Amino acid sequence: MIKILSLLAASLFLLSGCVVNEKPVQEEKPAALEKPAAPEQDKEKAPIAEPAPEDLAPEPAPDAGELQYLDAISPILNQMAAGLFDFGTLNLEASQDPSLLTDPDWISEMAASLVLLQGTSDALKALSPPPEMAEVHSLLLKAGTEIEYVTENYPAAIENGDLIAIGKCTEALVNVGMYLEQATEALGTSLPSY
Repeated sequence: MIKILSLLAASLFLLSGCVVNEKPVQEEKPAALEKPAAPEQDKEKAPIAEPAPEDLAPEPAPDAGELQYLDAISPILNQMAAGLFDFGTLNLEASQDPSLLTDPDWISEMAASLVLLQGTSDALKALSPPPEMAEVHSLLLKAGTEIEYVTENYPAAIENGDLIAIGKCTEALVNVGMYLEQATEALGTSLPSY
């Protein structure tokens, strides 16, 4: 399940285009401004009462159907992440150099990324989830439907320079991210950790 959650998270990350490589800056105070630590006094401290252990029932192990489903969607989500990454990278390149929109190599690479994405939608449709995974699967199918919209409409939108159609494809990709996030949440609550 952790692998599936990380794949969904990676897909969301790639879709969002957010990359943060910097660590937060921590301000360091000069030593002269720091107050010296107060000397420890020999006080007898009252023992801290530890909370009583909660009676936790062991989580049930996922059944074979759930595990098979998770094994089946793992490569699909890997393919989706790769397709979204390629799609995003190509669009970023074209936004920096619009002449790429007519470059045969760029067009070929974009077509390949769209085929990769369409394959994820087709593969998701071919799966039959166990009842426990119905909600997750439904959300993934919705993401697949949005991907289909993009794969069917984006090439013509780019070719025609149709900003409205490009905007609708962008909306569809935002929806893909939303459905993947919801699937991640549903998956996180539907199965115990293992």
